[in-house]
Amino acid sequence: MRISDIQGPSLTEVIAFTMIEKPEDVAIVERQAADRMATVRGWYGWRAVDVDVVDDADELVRLTIYAQPVGAGYREEATFTFLTDRDGKRRSARLDAFLAACGVSERVDDTREIKGRFFATKNRGRGVRDFGPLTNALVG
Repeated sequence: MRISDIQGPSLTEVIAFTMIEKPEDVAIVERQAADRMATVRGWYGWRAVDVDVVDDADELVRLTIYAQPVGAGYREEATFTFLTDRDGKRRSARLDAFLAACGVSERVDDTREIKGRFFATKNRGRGVRDFGPLTNALVG
């Protein structure tokens, strides 16, 4: 598909819309366009803002990551939950994929190492292949 094959408003119409319409209406259209592009890519960007560790059954802990959206696509804040042991020896491939997406190559000794890290997900981070670096969400 070439760019000339895409149907839509002309550049003149777009510029006129952004100059004439209310900022709230322009923001709605901008959010919808960004959401559409994120949907086409399939990846959404996140920033880990908080980490919660709670004891669970069988000497495991529940690691909950609270994340804020980053980049294109309007979304609410999200949570991602993983089970591991306190030493990090018994952990899932999904948790390893999350840590790799955040740029953490080994184990995490302090949850503060995760806070502020950026990553991307698709399919709401349900599987191992659903975590990746933030560039997946930012590059078309």
